[in-house]
Amino acid sequence: MTTEEQFWHWFQEHETELLATLETDAAAFTRRVNSWLGMTHPGLGCEPAARPDGAYWNLYVTARGVIENFEAVDALVAAAPVLAHFRAVAFLPPAEGLQPHPEVRFRHVMDDDRASVTLFVDGYREDDLDQRVTRDMHNLLSALLGEYRCETKIGAVDVEPLSESARNLPPIEQLPQALK
Repeated sequence: MTTEEQFWHWFQEHETELLATLETDAAAFTRRVNSWLGMTHPGLGCEPAARPDGAYWNLYVTARGVIENFEAVDALVAAAPVLAHFRAVAFLPPAEGLQPHPEVRFRHVMDDDRASVTLFVDGYREDDLDQRVTRDMHNLLSALLGEYRCETKIGAVDVEPLSESARNLPPIEQLPQALK
């Protein structure tokens, strides 16, 4: 049995119980599923999302932003059986209704099929902790573009303070259209 089959065998055996957990405590569901997934596929994760029509839950399999895990995500989703209450979906989608705060503007330059992006952030100071700001901006880009598109369409990301001249640049919400 492959590791993908092992995970889905476990999930199928516990699907009803997992659904009950999800409906009462989404965090407990996510911890339990990710704990099992971590044993068979370290580096991957799962996040549930209810479908608007209520027919079933989407179970997003995520590479957690690591492009080297993309093949494992594809393999796991391809191996997913038909489930009564869940559908496996590869990669986290763009977030709905995202309104970034503080104000963020952008400039991008295409290099082949990837964009180098400079983000201009209101309130950012040069002495801010670069690692924290970089993580926050990566999370913002992933939420705007979806996991797959963020990791395959964005190259370098720089962060700078929002200057008066940068206020004339497009708002970050327009980045998805700019990368089409």
